[in-house]
Amino acid sequence: MITLLVFAANAIGGFDSSRDPGNWNNIDWFGPVYAPTEPYGTPWIYHAQMGWLYVPYGQEPGSLWMWDQEFGWIWTSYVNYPFLYHNNSQSWLYYGGIQQSSRIFYDFNSQS
Repeated sequence: MITLLVFAANAIGGFDSSRDPGNWNNIDWFGPVYAPTEPYGTPWIYHAQMGWLYVPYGQEPGSLWMWDQEFGWIWTSYVNYPFLYHNNSQSWLYYGGIQQSSRIFYDFNSQS
């Protein structure tokens, strides 16, 4: 199995037993994720709605720290998602999906 997919399965947890040959995997609690394999695997994944995310190696299964270009470091888990902890503001976000090609987040700290 490809190194990144082994890592992603361990870090994210919940991969379907069916793996798409194009490196797409459906994670039961997180949704569709693309894990590129060249060169030699990478800690970057592409979430079907959230876009590119940097997911460092060595995380506990089902608990996920990731770096997002807009928010910086965010954390979630299989228990919390679609709620995300925003490290910079030390507040919680709710991920509401995509509307008109834009990601929708509710920030509980700013109430917006």
